[in-house]
Amino acid sequence: MCKMQSAQIFLRALLLSLILLALGCGAPAQPPAAPENPVLVLMVMGQSNAIGADTEEAPAGLPDASIQFWRNDYHYNDGAHAFGPLDVAPRGTFSHEIRLAQRLKAAGHDVVVIKIAQGGTYINRWIPTAKMPAAGAKLYGEVTEAISALRVARPGVPLRFLWVWDQGESEARYKDQPTVERWSDNFFEIQRGMEQVVGEPLEPFVVRTCSTITGKTYPGLLESEQASVATPTHLIDSNDSEFRPDNVHRIGRSQNKLGDRIADVVLNEAL
Repeated sequence: MCKMQSAQIFLRALLLSLILLALGCGAPAQPPAAPENPVLVLMVMGQSNAIGADTEEAPAGLPDASIQFWRNDYHYNDGAHAFGPLDVAPRGTFSHEIRLAQRLKAAGHDVVVIKIAQGGTYINRWIPTAKMPAAGAKLYGEVTEAISALRVARPGVPLRFLWVWDQGESEARYKDQPTVERWSDNFFEIQRGMEQVVGEPLEPFVVRTCSTITGKTYPGLLESEQASVATPTHLIDSNDSEFRPDNVHRIGRSQNKLGDRIADVVLNEAL
């Protein structure tokens, strides 16, 4: 009798275990972990206004070690070929990348800045296949070096590239008309090359050269060329810029204003 009761107890326990197991198998799966937010990689490139020529009214809070900064200003040869904290150049100058990065950081994003610029360069100088490929080779080579260093430092972290192009003063002031008429073609060629470097399509942000400069030699021509790259490029207006006495290089206050303007477009239209 005891053996029969023990057997019944065992069978009941086994049946209960099978029922619980079956219920467990039908339980909803746990949701997958949310993907890690991408690091915003600001690639700021162009000529002297992308470098910055003014030391007045630099944004507060610098240096900022929470924002990695890779800077190489070839015109002054002061690049470190390594990441450091976001800061003004050794000469104290700065461009719109400081305020732009700070705004994106304040909006809750992890931000890295790669800035590569050279003063006095026509746009075709940035194409490695051009007759004078030095600037282009530096551009592509250094961007590759910076991105490789970033991926080593942050393995597996997704990256979102934002490309800011600030160039055109040389064409507006000095270059022959056929060269100015090829500005948009050259821009798209650089964009294709940059997309090969980063491994994904880019959504560029182009700072439009101020009309008081573009009217120097061929009124409206460079403005028309820059307007023709508008889709899907974001065009950033700079016509309200204030300049140093040379009427070419923006003062610090205008660089900050431009950084805010680019940040508004990034936050409201691109992200």
